Amino acid sequence: MKTRRRFKQTQSLEERLADEAMRLRAQADLLPPGPVREAALKKSATGRHGLADERMALLTRPDSATLNCRQERHCDRGSN
Repeated sequence: MKTRRRFKQTQSLEERLADEAMRLRAQADLLPPGPVREAALKKSATGRHGLADERMALLTRPDSATLNCRQERHCDRGSN
């Protein structure tokens, strides 16, 4: 059986998405107007949207107490 190659990321997902979006935007700025540039700009925008999605997920993630309460289904029942 093959073993998985695992490694720790040195940057957070947010940092990696931001770096990739900036790199793609800079690359697109060097291209002449046309379909190739539009594709690069679209890919850059996708990275920025992924970054926004990641930030929103972090903001709306329930804390562990809320999550445990929902899993146990007794949080609204009082102290039975």
